[in-house]
Amino acid sequence: KHDFVKLAVVCNAKRCSPCGACRQVIYEHAPDIEILMGNPNGEFTRTTIQALLPQAFESGDLVPE
Repeated sequence: KHDFVKLAVVCNAKRCSPCGACRQVIYEHAPDIEILMGNPNGEFTRTTIQALLPQAFESGDLVPE
């Protein structure tokens, strides 16, 4: 885990959000991070990685052999 507190995602589309694979990596490294999603028009949405990836898979979900 890392001490990241916020992550900004900006793209040239009206709506911008991290893809599923990116969401998983973000969750694994910073499960409590705040995500800011924006576009060049200055519009943005504030959310959390937990809201974007509910019921995320964690390494603790693996069953030991």
